[in-house]
Amino acid sequence: MSGPKGKASGLPFLWVTQDPLAVLLSLLGVSGLMGFLSFHQGLGQGFSLWAIPFVFYLGLSVLVTGAILRLQKERRPFHLQRPTRLLILAPHQDDCVITAGGLAIQAAKLQGAIRIVYGVQDESEETALLRQQEAIHAWSLIGVGPESIDHLHLFSKEKDRHDEDQKGAVDSLGRVIDQFKPTMIVMPLFEGGHIEHDLLNHLVSKHLLPKVGVSVYEAPEYSPFLSLKYTPQKVINLCARWLFGLIQYRGSPDGIDGRPLYRLEMTQKELDLKIRMLSCFKSQDPVTLCKRYGFEDTLVAWEARPDGAVLAISNRTSRMLEALPQSFLKRLLRWFYPLPIETVGRTRSMTLDLERMLGYEEL
Repeated sequence: MSGPKGKASGLPFLWVTQDPLAVLLSLLGVSGLMGFLSFHQGLGQGFSLWAIPFVFYLGLSVLVTGAILRLQKERRPFHLQRPTRLLILAPHQDDCVITAGGLAIQAAKLQGAIRIVYGVQDESEETALLRQQEAIHAWSLIGVGPESIDHLHLFSKEKDRHDEDQKGAVDSLGRVIDQFKPTMIVMPLFEGGHIEHDLLNHLVSKHLLPKVGVSVYEAPEYSPFLSLKYTPQKVINLCARWLFGLIQYRGSPDGIDGRPLYRLEMTQKELDLKIRMLSCFKSQDPVTLCKRYGFEDTLVAWEARPDGAVLAISNRTSRMLEALPQSFLKRLLRWFYPLPIETVGRTRSMTLDLERMLGYEEL
């Protein structure tokens, strides 16, 4: 995964926070100020133009309040309490730490076994080797050696997305699972955001699961889906942008459907170690990587088939966005839609083709 570069706006941020209440209080403060100016100017003069931003920021405050309530309802803390055989399936080298770095840290403390499988290698041999070395360095920080890391080449642009053309990938993953015998598997969430993330999830879900005695989790990362009900963190992020540099909100990833989100309980020492692991990926803008994904692991329990209606909405939105000029689209998204900037301009047709093939079309 290539992390986003730049900020949500061109303004310097005065305050960076992970606390949604800070965003709510700031919006209420701005709304109160606009209300005071509206009342003061409107005395004896009728309508005041300050009433427009007052209503706007009051509306944003209501949205953030709703998003915070959704977060409280959907997020469930959990902690790894006993040794486990943890298998992390990741498309790209940095994805493994983003999705399950905290779980691996706790598994290592409990003397559990850890195996990491990467499914995609960079087309440049030099870059591929560099990223492999970065991953080896990151995992060495918690005592996982290179013998526990598999750098496979499961997917490429030349290969089709259909199952019959991915038999080799399924066989390779199946051998790892049969040999390692995991008790817990973590893989990317099928979320319509990246073809290689979705394809890895699809192949494992359809051909290799379920397995008796194995707990399977999906890790959200950066889907393009926006919903007050399902993606409250994105709603808070979006509303915070209208504070024009006063606050930058950084929330953990959202899911895409109604499944509860499990947030791993990590000590500050464990979280600092995860951030150190992320900083090892020098080729992936480590500063931004750490800021954006330096959170406790966020997971959902695996389901064999994700919500087709949700992905259909995502498809329709993506098709509309593809029709817009990319330069204009990026400016628009900075303020109106919290889609990760790195997904803009990427060829969405591959992911859309996969989703159409699986039946996630307009429903």
